[in-house]
This record gives sequence, structure tokens and C-alpha cells, in this order.
Amino acid sequence: MSKEVLRFHGVSTGWTYWFGGLLLALLNIILFAATQKPWGISLAIAKWGVKIARVFGSHPEKWAYFQHGHDIRGEDTWMILGMIAGSLLSTLLSSDFRWIKIRRRRQIILALGGGALMGFGARLAHGCNVGAFFSAISSQSLHGWVFAIFVFAGAYIGVKLLTRMYL
Repeated sequence: MSKEVLRFHGVSTGWTYWFGGLLLALLNIILFAATQKPWGISLAIAKWGVKIARVFGSHPEKWAYFQHGHDIRGEDTWMILGMIAGSLLSTLLSSDFRWIKIRRRRQIILALGGGALMGFGARLAHGCNVGAFFSAISSQSLHGWVFAIFVFAGAYIGVKLLTRMYL
């Protein structure tokens, strides 16, 4: 076993794209059949934020964001934890898990800033790449394809800018 890559015994290569896509489709069908809800995570994280804000005496249900059709009821904690555990498991099974040493403070700042922007954008777009892209396209919704076009354009521009600025 390499020091840099954690591998499961007997698994030395990554999954094929078709196998990963088939597995995601199967899990999406099972989730929808069991919960009657599409796959999503960013609203569930916003619900965690609501609970934390209430602990500190705030009333987020009065905020303009939640006055425009964003439901703060319900519990999606298990979906979040399952998605994190599933992501870790799939990374381990595909032999892609690696510890990466953070070399500069700038990396931490960029990662936190990028994460905050992605979370803000996900709420503006009514979902992240899971809810607004994957679940939307799998349910034949046009907005998923529009989301895909702009996400790929944004990712392309972002990668070009980052490689020009920091590499």
C-alpha cells in the first residue's frame, strides 16, 4: 500500500464512468422511492444554519429568504450524513483517497471563500450540483440542463483563471 493513496484490498483502479453513473441512478431511484424527495443537500445545510441561528435567539423564519417559498421544516440530517459517508466510501473504493498537505495559508482562504460562494450560489439557484443538476436532469426538468450549461461554463472560466493566477 502506498503512503499517499489509501486502497482497499483487491481494488487497484477507479470505477468506470458507466458504472458510477449507473450506481448514482440506482441510488437516486431508491432515495426517491423511499422518501418521495429528490436528492439534495444545500437546503438541508441551510436548515442546519436555521437551527444554529435559533440557538442564538435569532428568528430566521422571518428573514426575506424564507418568506419566498423556502421551506425550513423537515429534517434532512440523515441525507447529509449519508451523502458524506457515501462520498468517502466511493472515494475509498475507487482508490482516490489522498491526504493533501496544505502548503500555504492562501489555500485555506481560497477554499473557505470558494465554499462560501458555492453555498450562496446554490441557494440563489435553488440547489447545488446535486439538487439543481443531477436530480433535475434525472427528473427530465429543463432547469437542470440550463444549470449544467452555466456550471460547465463557470467551471471552465474558473479553472482558467486559477491556473493563470496561482500555478
